[in-house]
Amino acid sequence: MLRQIWPDIFRHLQAGDAKAAVRHFEAAARLKPDRADAANNLAAALAEAGEMPRALDAFARALVLDPNSASALANQGGVLARMGRSTAARRSLEQALRLAPRDAAAHLNLGTLLRETGDPTAALAHFERAIEIDPALLDARTGRSLALHDLGRDKEAQEGLAALQRSHGGSIETLLLQARLCLDRNDREGAQQALSAALQSQPASSEAHHLSGILQALGGHWKEAQASYQRALAADANHARARWALAMAQVPPVAETPPDVPRARAAFARMLGELDRWFDAGRAAQGH
Repeated sequence: MLRQIWPDIFRHLQAGDAKAAVRHFEAAARLKPDRADAANNLAAALAEAGEMPRALDAFARALVLDPNSASALANQGGVLARMGRSTAARRSLEQALRLAPRDAAAHLNLGTLLRETGDPTAALAHFERAIEIDPALLDARTGRSLALHDLGRDKEAQEGLAALQRSHGGSIETLLLQARLCLDRNDREGAQQALSAALQSQPASSEAHHLSGILQALGGHWKEAQASYQRALAADANHARARWALAMAQVPPVAETPPDVPRARAAFARMLGELDRWFDAGRAAQGH
C-alpha cells in the first residue's frame, strides 16, 4: 500500500500542492503508526502547508518513536525558527548535529538561524559545511553569500551571486539573494528588478513579498509596504520577520511635523497588540 501512496505524494509535492501531499502522508502515517519516519514526513508536509502547530505535534510523535531521529530534530528546528522560537530551534538543531554531524539540512537551518540572530561568523561555518556535504544545496550557497556580506566581505558575496547566476540564474533562491544584496547597498532599481522576476516566478513567495515591503519602506511608501507585508503573511502566517515589519510599518515616520502624538501612540499600541498576539500564539504552540 505504501508503494502506491509514494508516487502520489511526490506528484503533489512537485506540483506545489502541499495540502494534497499532507493527505497522503496522513494515510501513510495511519498505515505505519509505529514508524518515526512516517510521522517526520507528515510533520514536514504540514509545515510546508503552513500548519505549524500540527507539524510540531507530528515532530513530537516522531521523536517519541525515535528520540535519536536527527532528521526529525533538524526539520523541527527549521519550523521552530520560522515561528520565531529561536532558543528552542537552536537546541533542536544542535542536538540533530550531535547525532548526525553530516546532516546538510541541519547545518543549513542552523546557519540560517545564526545569521538571523546576529552571528554571521558562526553562520558562515555552517553554510560552508552544508555546501561541503551537499554542493547542490542552493539555500546554503545563498546563505553563504549573505553571511559574507554581513561580515563586510562584499567581493566574495558578489562572486557567490555571480556563480549562482551562471548556474541557476532564474531560480527563486538566486533572485532573492540578488534582491537582498541590492537592498543592503540601497540599489532600489536592482532590487525591484529581482523581486519582480521572483514574484513572476512564484507569486506566493512570502519572502519576496517581505522584501518588497522593505523596498517600499525604504522609499517611504508605508501603505504599500504594509500591503506587501500582509501579502507575505497571507502566503506564510508564520513569517516572523514580516509580522514584525508590518507592526513597525504601522508607526508613522519620526520626521512627521508637527508630530501627531495621538496617532503615534495609537500606532504603537497597535504594534504592541500585534506583538502580544504573536507571542501568545507562540506560547500556545508550546502548550503554555
